[in-house]
Amino acid sequence: MASKQGSQKQGKLSLDSRVRKVNAIIAAVLSFFFFLHATLGIAHEQFGMSDALAFLAWFGVAAVVGHVALCIATSRYMLSDQVRPPSEKKKKHLALKWASGGVLLALVGVHLAAGGASGAGGSIILLLATVALLIALAAHIYIGMKSLTRDLDMSKRARAPLRVVCVCVAVAVGLFLVLSSLV
Repeated sequence: MASKQGSQKQGKLSLDSRVRKVNAIIAAVLSFFFFLHATLGIAHEQFGMSDALAFLAWFGVAAVVGHVALCIATSRYMLSDQVRPPSEKKKKHLALKWASGGVLLALVGVHLAAGGASGAGGSIILLLATVALLIALAAHIYIGMKSLTRDLDMSKRARAPLRVVCVCVAVAVGLFLVLSSLV
């Protein structure tokens, strides 16, 4: 704790801590957004719900760009920290977060190419891409939960329940997607 206090003056968070907190808030909002986006997409395809809110996807894209930019900044800061260099365990965890984020980005590309952007529902490729995307999202959230809870000053005890909730939401949305495609 002493080193954390050393980077703070009179209760003010360091620039890195503030950036990490903002990024954690963006990540939490993105998690909610993507699950909501999947649910609304299913409702649109299966139940004829209006696509009047489709433009909101661009806010998600902007938030993703912001999240990635802030991840680059905080990763660079962590890896170049001479006062508290990261341990091998932290470096491996960082690499895992980047790898899972890269898989997520690739699957977003497959989802879009399969018709996710055009509303070309009914495609088995789109269905499989979306299910894979939900799995990758749940994995990325699961991996990042330690950082997320720490950066949002949450209790360590909140990690496991939040991980369970995210996995359950991903499973529920995935089941809704698969079952609605059978109709």
